[in-house]
Amino acid sequence: MRLSLSVKWRAALLAVGVLPLVVATVATLRIQRRGLERAEKELELAVCDEASQSLVRVLEDTEASTRRVGASLYDERLGDLDARLLLARDAVGRSVAVDAVAVYDEKGAWVDTIAKKDAKGADLSKLDVKDARAGETLWRVVRLDGDRLDVHAVVGLGEHGAVVGRLRGEVIRDLVGNLSRVRFGAPDRVLLVDAEQRVLAADPASSIRVGEGLDGQDVFGAVDVATHGFSTPFVATAQFRSRSGEAMVGTIRTLPARSWALVVRRPEAEAFGALGEARVALGAALALLVLLAVAGGSWLANRATRPIAKLVELARAYGRHELERRTDVRTGDELEELGDAMTEMAASIASGENELERRAATQAMLERYLPREVAKAAAGSEGSFDLEGRRAEVTVLFADVAAFTPFAERAEPENVVKFLNQLFTILTEIVFRNDGMVDKFVGDCVMAVFGASGQPDHAESALRAADEMHRFVEAVSAAWRKDLGVDAHLGIGVASGVVLLGNVGGDDRIEFTAVGDAVNVAARLEMLARPGQTLVTDETRAKAGDAFKLRSLGSHALRGKRDTVAVFEVDA
Repeated sequence: MRLSLSVKWRAALLAVGVLPLVVATVATLRIQRRGLERAEKELELAVCDEASQSLVRVLEDTEASTRRVGASLYDERLGDLDARLLLARDAVGRSVAVDAVAVYDEKGAWVDTIAKKDAKGADLSKLDVKDARAGETLWRVVRLDGDRLDVHAVVGLGEHGAVVGRLRGEVIRDLVGNLSRVRFGAPDRVLLVDAEQRVLAADPASSIRVGEGLDGQDVFGAVDVATHGFSTPFVATAQFRSRSGEAMVGTIRTLPARSWALVVRRPEAEAFGALGEARVALGAALALLVLLAVAGGSWLANRATRPIAKLVELARAYGRHELERRTDVRTGDELEELGDAMTEMAASIASGENELERRAATQAMLERYLPREVAKAAAGSEGSFDLEGRRAEVTVLFADVAAFTPFAERAEPENVVKFLNQLFTILTEIVFRNDGMVDKFVGDCVMAVFGASGQPDHAESALRAADEMHRFVEAVSAAWRKDLGVDAHLGIGVASGVVLLGNVGGDDRIEFTAVGDAVNVAARLEMLARPGQTLVTDETRAKAGDAFKLRSLGSHALRGKRDTVAVFEVDA
C-alpha cells in the first residue's frame, strides 16, 4: 500500500523518542570530533603548503639570482667586463634571498665574491665546487657557529667554472618563525627538518633548537617516515605526546626536491578547544529540536508535499520534451533549489546543439596552431592540460631571415610588420601543408615541429617544407626588394630526435611546445646557415632517406654542445 509523504512524516515524528535522540547526540559529537580532526589536518596542511610555497619562492630566487650573476659575468654580448660586473652586482642587490655570490674558475679556484653592503657571516672563498655540473644546481646546508645555518646554491657553468649563491639561514628561520606566530600565536608550531630529522629552521624562542635531532621523537615518534623518506612526496597527520607529555597533533609534509620536510604541530587542547562548548550547545539544540519537531512536523509535511507535486509535474513535462517550461516552486529551501536545477538542466539540453557548433568552430580555429588532439581538448574542455608532456621522436625546423636586423633598423615599423606578416603567412601554410606544427614565432624566426601527431616520415616532411620555404622567398624576393627595400633570404636548420612534447607553463598560461636537444641543435644550425642554405644533422639525413640530395660539411662545434655535430647541407 502506498502512503503519502505527509503520513510517513507524521508517523516518523511520533516514533521519535528519548533514546534515539541520545544516540544521535553521541553520534553527532563523534562526527564533530572527526570534523575537528579533519579541519585541524586541513589547517596544518594549509600552513605546510604556505610554508612550502614561501620556501620554494626563496629557493627559486636564490637559484635565479645566482644564475643571473653567472650569466652576467660570462655573456660577452652584455658589454665589457665593467658593464657585466655592474649587472652581476645589480642581480645580487635585487635578490630578496641572496646576500653574496662567490665566483670560481674552471679549476675550482675562488675568483671573487660579490656581496651586498650589509652581508656578514661565513667566508665563501674556500668552497669545494668540483662536483658542480654545467647547468645544474647543487644545494648544500652549511653549519656555521652555534645553531646558525646557511644554504648554498652551487650553479655549474661548465667551462667557466661555477658560482655559489648564499642564502642565510636567518631568512628561512624568520620565514618559519613568522608563519608560526602569525598562524598560531606561538613560536614552536612550525619546524623545517632535513632527511636526518634534524631541525634546519625554527623560531629562536622555540623550545626546539636548530640542529637538534628529532629521530624517533615528537611527531616522528608517531609517524614512520623510514618507509617513505623525504625524497618522495609524503603527507601524514598523527596525534602524539611531546617530550613533556602534552597531547599534541601534528602534520609532516615532505619537500622531495630538497629532501626536507615541514612539520606543523600544536597541543590538542588548542586544536580541539571548541569541542566542550559544542557539547553544551548541541545538547541544548537537541532539546529544543524535540519541541519544534513535534509542534511543526505536520505543518512542514503539508508545506513540503505541495511543491513536490509541482516538481513531479515539471519532470513529466520535461519528459515530453517541453523544455521551455520553468519552475514556479518558491519555498526558499532545497525543493526550490531542486526546481531551479531541473530548469537549468532543461536549458542546458536546449543549448546543447549550439555548444557543439561552438566547439567545432573553436577546434577548427585552434587546429591552425596546435595538433588536432590538443585543439580538440582545448575546444571541448575535456580535461586539464598535463604540464609534464610526453616523449616523441620529431624533426624540428628553425627558419630565420638573414640580414633582417639592418632592415628593421632602417625601415618604417609599418613596413617591418607588413614584411613579417607576409612571410609568416606563407611559411605557416607551408608547415601545415607538410603536416607540421608551428611552435612559435621569435622575431623574424619561425620554429616548426614535424611528427607531433605521430607521422613516421617527419624528417622528409621537414626537408620538403624547408625546400618550399626557400622557393617561396626566392619567388617574392624581387617584389620585397622593390616595395619594402629588404633583400630577404632564409637560413634554415633542421634536427631530428626525441623531445618532450606537450604543455609548458603554469596554471594561468601554458604553451604547447617541444623541449629537447633536437630543438637546441636545430636552432644552432639555423644560426650557422648561410642565406639560402639548409643545414641538417646526420640523424635527419638518415631518416629522410634518398628523398633529398645532401652534401657533408664535416663536423662542427655548436654552442652548448660538448661534442662536435656532423652537419649536412641540402643540395639545392
